[in-house]
Amino acid sequence: KMLSALRDYVGDNYIQADAQAEETKLRSSFPFLLKQDEKVAFAFLGRGGSGRDSFYLTDRRILERDVKGLTGASVKYVSTPYSKVKAWAISTAGGGFDSDSELQVWASGMKHLEIEFSKKKVDLFAINQFFNSKILPQEQEVTVVIPQGVTPGSQFQTAVAGQQLTVLCPPHLGPGMTMSITVPSTNPGSYTSGPKQEETGAFLNWLGDDAKEVDPRELEARLRTDPNVLAANERIELAFKSRRDHMLLSNQRLFVLDRRGITGKKVVFLSVLWKHVRAFAVETAGSWDRDCELKLHTNIDELQVFDFDLRSATCDVMAVQRFLADRMLGMDSQPQLAFVNRLQGQPDAGAQSLFAWLGDDSRQIDAEAADQTFHADPAILQGSERVEFAFKGRRDMLLFTTKRLVSINVQGWTGRKKEYLSVPWSTVQAYGVRSAGSFLDKDAELMIWTDVMYSMKSNAGPDLSDVLDVASALGGEDLFDDNGSSGGSEAVPGMAYLEFDFQKDKVDLMAVQRYLAFRCIPTEGLPPDAPLPPSVLADMSPQGAVEKLLSWLGGDASQLDAKNLEGQLSDAKVLVEGESVAMAFKAGRDTCVFTERRLLSIDVQGFSGKRISYVSLPYASVRAFEVESAGTFDRDAELKVHTCIHWGLATLSQDFRSGRADILAIQNFLANRILRHCPTVTPGPAGSSSPWPTAVQVDAVGGIEGFLDWLGDDMREVDAGAVQRRLQQETPILEADEEVDAAFKCGRDLFAHTSKRMLSVDVKGWSGKKVSYLSVPLRFCTGFELKTAGKLDRDSELRVYTDYSEWGLSQDLRKAKVDIQRVWANIQSKLLP
Repeated sequence: KMLSALRDYVGDNYIQADAQAEETKLRSSFPFLLKQDEKVAFAFLGRGGSGRDSFYLTDRRILERDVKGLTGASVKYVSTPYSKVKAWAISTAGGGFDSDSELQVWASGMKHLEIEFSKKKVDLFAINQFFNSKILPQEQEVTVVIPQGVTPGSQFQTAVAGQQLTVLCPPHLGPGMTMSITVPSTNPGSYTSGPKQEETGAFLNWLGDDAKEVDPRELEARLRTDPNVLAANERIELAFKSRRDHMLLSNQRLFVLDRRGITGKKVVFLSVLWKHVRAFAVETAGSWDRDCELKLHTNIDELQVFDFDLRSATCDVMAVQRFLADRMLGMDSQPQLAFVNRLQGQPDAGAQSLFAWLGDDSRQIDAEAADQTFHADPAILQGSERVEFAFKGRRDMLLFTTKRLVSINVQGWTGRKKEYLSVPWSTVQAYGVRSAGSFLDKDAELMIWTDVMYSMKSNAGPDLSDVLDVASALGGEDLFDDNGSSGGSEAVPGMAYLEFDFQKDKVDLMAVQRYLAFRCIPTEGLPPDAPLPPSVLADMSPQGAVEKLLSWLGGDASQLDAKNLEGQLSDAKVLVEGESVAMAFKAGRDTCVFTERRLLSIDVQGFSGKRISYVSLPYASVRAFEVESAGTFDRDAELKVHTCIHWGLATLSQDFRSGRADILAIQNFLANRILRHCPTVTPGPAGSSSPWPTAVQVDAVGGIEGFLDWLGDDMREVDAGAVQRRLQQETPILEADEEVDAAFKCGRDLFAHTSKRMLSVDVKGWSGKKVSYLSVPLRFCTGFELKTAGKLDRDSELRVYTDYSEWGLSQDLRKAKVDIQRVWANIQSKLLP
């Protein structure tokens, strides 16, 4: 026991403690640390119970308590709401010297959390079941009316959410009565045909570590007993085994069981939510390559891609593809679609150009024929899914369907090995088309940016010059230099950025651009797979319309007339039906356009100006925005837009000439577009009618205290009502229904918590004329952290983590001039559901 205690202390292993007793301690030491109706379910103490740090699982969040400094007077509290968790893993203890178990959590915008537990002093599987109940999504329950003619105990058919369901009528109910049913997110039992005969060459499979399909029902029964790791309503639809490891595809998550070590006692149970798997690819076996392959791409740092080799003789890779389509694209529905301009019945004339053949440039082909092919053999499309655009290169194909982009890559001499890559439209965060240039530049390009995490590799990746050029033209910033390197490792876009080449005269780029505008930009009141309006594809781009647009853009004015530009863009078929231009600005030959649906950049490239890129960023992809007014010597105002894109377009910037652009009008327009879907958060402790703690009164501080405050940039709380009046009247940047709940001032700078966003106002320069306004919507704030003041450290620190930055927003708060508990309670009411 003494050796075990020493090992726990030195290894900083946590042990489980009485949750109710620890909750009482927390409430007494920091009354507003927990919400009034919040309960602690699990409590853990560091260093085998002898340390200063602790860790809690409440019914609303993961709460870390980290005691700082020699005196322990400073304490850091970090909160991670369960709604922001993307994946988690529990690891059992191994043999020998590996005596600790482990919990890992990956959350949006938060640092990777890793906690080690003492081997026999924590119920690891109870923690996993608790996470199952708090994090895994629940299938939808609906109420249906039992039709006439149905007898008790018999089955009947009903349509729910576009699905035809077979329902068993309970014995005690009858026609005209209502009953509750669960709408499945997958088609239970339809993805496996039972165990398959093992093929010859098992030794080669063992060497290649190829996985074989196993009976999901048998495995599900095992995982409900010892250990019990599945949720109550969870179904395993497909299961694969590779040596000692398993990959499970359930209706609620991707579940990976990884057995490690010589003894195999250390087992990692990794759970990944399906909503964070953003794209998938299946690859068939070739003539000499005996295994199939499955790739799952996520938006999770450190877990960017899951790559599984599957034995072709025991796994139906198309059944895997069908499951992923049902789970990620939504179950089959039967919308009434009206298709136009699909080149139906038009024969494929081939490349018709040596350059196009050598460059593998794609041409548009008959979408109806492609639709029939990929509904039959191979049947990679859902029954209700329709191909709306189809393109073909030498052997590869690109499909635009009602639900996704499908890239078909034919490999090898025989062409038997094919990769089918699926990118749901909801994964596409920005897109662009680029026309062909002069002379030898005969191909046009389609550019797709997704929210999939980029990859880090030791070897050089593909040529990144095109995407970096576009990012540079848009003011794009990311973590890499022009060679795509970061910290000595090679960064490659992977699925974060995709590019496809088109034949110059075989694809109508503006039609593609209009189509993507409809599919990739959320439209209120329309489902994602709604039928396309005829105008999206019906009319070809008029001859000479683009050239007329560029001629009109040839003036030198910084701000353009929105209505005139709207007419030019409509004539050139750049805008979709009903889309209007709010404002537009021009810098050199490039133009930045704000429509009510997207930020559109028109970038003219090359000496001739014939090579033009049109890049669209939907406002739904924006995670924060910042405007900066011009200063005394710096004559340019600036706009920065931070996005959820991890490659090339992470941050976009645009300079505006002073006096030629109303920077506050731009801020207010973006606030209207981006904040309008943010629910207004009413301040106050949830579940309590008691008022906030009284805000501190701020007096002028002089002498050494004031000097130290000035040096330390510590913030003091100021009257929120006065700040709201100033931000509504003197500098009108707030929305009509937006309220300031708390405000803090440091020198000339201001930080405000409003009912819709975190707002930072940064006054720069000696004259104070250059002012930056940074807005982060509350719905993109993921977690929060508070470090209290210590003995020598006179200020507390508040940090709010966000979707777009690992570091988030931080502010130092003067200990004697800010009620820390009030600030904490305010933040909790906004960010903790």
